[in-house]
Amino acid sequence: MEIKFSKNWNNKLDNHFFTTIRGHTVGRLNEWRSFLGRTIDIKLKGKGLIGLAVLKSVEFVRLKDIDRRLVMLDTGMSYGQAINLFYELDEIMPHDNVIILMFERLSNASNI
Repeated sequence: MEIKFSKNWNNKLDNHFFTTIRGHTVGRLNEWRSFLGRTIDIKLKGKGLIGLAVLKSVEFVRLKDIDRRLVMLDTGMSYGQAINLFYELDEIMPHDNVIILMFERLSNASNI
């Protein structure tokens, strides 16, 4: 399994623990839940495989109910800018459901 990032938002992929907020579908939620506790390849656009991480948690929530601080830390943007970004990338609106994934990084690609 792999997770792809278009950009290293807020340099979060350099941290030991990081989150990502993704659009929700029942299929996506069930797939991520099935990978809980497993090692996932981390891929970054333009760089390919950049490391490995263990999926530590999968949370289903409405975007408008997420703590605004988490949204800002996840993206490195103001809350309003982040909401606009979510709409542009995944067409997620504040009333929509999202999946919050939390990972623990195991290694960099150079160590694999």
